[in-house]
Amino acid sequence: KSFTLTIMLQTQPPQVATLAKAIKVTVDGPREPRSKT
Repeated sequence: KSFTLTIMLQTQPPQVATLAKAIKVTVDGPREPRSKT
């Protein structure tokens, strides 16, 4: 799935970058581990 997001990022506008980032955060941890730190 990561490769798909990368392709979309290169093809689509920065808007997709935000969406991909949100998805990555969800996969990494929906609780925002950075906020806890």
